Amino acid sequence: MSVGAAAALGGAELVVSPPAEADVGNVGLVGVEALRPVVVTGAGAGGEGAGMAGASQVRVRLVRSGAGVDREGRTVARITAATETGLREVGVVSVAWAEGQEVAEVLADVDLSALGSGGGASGRVVLRVELEPDANERDNAAWAVIELRERLRVAVVGTRRFGARPRISSFVASDWLVLALEPGGEGQREQIEVEVLDAARIGSGALAGFDAVIVAEPGRVGIEGWTAMGVFAARGGTVLLTSSATPGAQLWTEDAARALELPWSIAREPVESGEGEGVLRARPAGEDDLLWYVRGELEELSRSVSVSRLLDVRAEDEGDVLLETAEGRPVLVVSRGGGVVSGDAGESAMGRRGLVALLATAVDLAWTDLPARPLMVPMVQELVRSGRGGGCSGRLGSGRGAGFGAPIGAVELSRLDGRGGIVAIEAASGRTRGALQMAGVLVATDIEGAGVGAVAVQPDALAARVGPTSRERVVSALVGTGATDDALTWSDGERASVEGAAARVRSDVPGPGLMILLAALGLACVELWLARVASHAAAPAGGVAA
Repeated sequence: MSVGAAAALGGAELVVSPPAEADVGNVGLVGVEALRPVVVTGAGAGGEGAGMAGASQVRVRLVRSGAGVDREGRTVARITAATETGLREVGVVSVAWAEGQEVAEVLADVDLSALGSGGGASGRVVLRVELEPDANERDNAAWAVIELRERLRVAVVGTRRFGARPRISSFVASDWLVLALEPGGEGQREQIEVEVLDAARIGSGALAGFDAVIVAEPGRVGIEGWTAMGVFAARGGTVLLTSSATPGAQLWTEDAARALELPWSIAREPVESGEGEGVLRARPAGEDDLLWYVRGELEELSRSVSVSRLLDVRAEDEGDVLLETAEGRPVLVVSRGGGVVSGDAGESAMGRRGLVALLATAVDLAWTDLPARPLMVPMVQELVRSGRGGGCSGRLGSGRGAGFGAPIGAVELSRLDGRGGIVAIEAASGRTRGALQMAGVLVATDIEGAGVGAVAVQPDALAARVGPTSRERVVSALVGTGATDDALTWSDGERASVEGAAARVRSDVPGPGLMILLAALGLACVELWLARVASHAAAPAGGVAA
């Protein structure tokens, strides 16, 4: 029974444990975030791809409170990786606190090279960040889920080429995009495998097995193709749209917006940029920065790009815009797509899933010089690498907020360590039923019991803050639940009888529950009497009933 429900009972008395008077210090983990949820290890045993397994970073957020905040300090966090073969320490990070500093955020390098042989490792890795013991043990650990992949498969939807690659003067959009994905030639297929698909022949099942799809010629994609992309995005895939370089209105925008459930309005007719207005610039980094790995050079790289023609895009959320022109027109916008997944239970609208990005200009030198600028390669590479994995794990404060979106195909979540109960997933929304109450890693399983992903649930950030609380504040909080001042009793010296509980309810007089029960019984008797009277017909005046 909650304190609020207990206080509502008539004559209830709350016996409250007094708050601690001594100030204690505490450092807690707010969360851990893998900058790249998917790490590409490379399929080869040697060469440049062999070292890619160690190319990973995690962002660690901490908060401290209570005693010691007014002094300098240092906190050490150790990072271990849990795989099918056991635990291994993969990193250590030290946080230096300044006087009065309460919140800190650091980047930690994580070495995953020892988790597999020859950089060809594959599978899910759970990272655990742990602090040294302090006043609050429950906020000393946080988790992140990383997926190791040998390679990513990317489909470029455009014009297929047979034979050798043409001269740059004859490049079409799909040629520029393939070059950005394989700037070093076919040798880079150890990390990213590219396949060009005919835009006019995209149908159901054509995108199976791919991690990302880049639409180079959207004007040639039919209704069936856009439907296939909507299903692909809803299942966690990354979709990058570009504008069509063909003259005339862009008739594909409505079909794409409907299939991918885009949160933007896209104009059909392109607009021309005035002199000096088409210079590209980067927007400030948001919380989920997909261009983090090139953020330090992004301003300089974008300044060299000029956009002369683009589609007018209106984004409801300012955080969706990554790149824009000097006059403020969005050039690159991103969103976690929705889409519809068809399954045994019918069509279910899914929530936060694969990344959908829109390049408002065409990959054509008549529209922009972006294809020939240094920004092209890191932009496309980061969208493919960082966008993948958005649907395989999630983060939220333990015990706070409503249900959240689970991995695609999941019907239930269970603790990785086997403790606790099973969390059910609502089929209609793909979300958990209510908030989670315990931090840790949850494994998502489908209807057949097979694993389909993992969710890292972080400690409650507000619960990590400690400090002494006066008795007046405790009384004020309890009175706000409906209790009265004279119904509160402190349990000083009664720890044995109270068993350390925060509150105990003792009802001295009958509460309103008994009165409600008696009223219900009385109403039932009245209804029974009325039913008996109505079941006997009355005799008409001057005669007998028929």
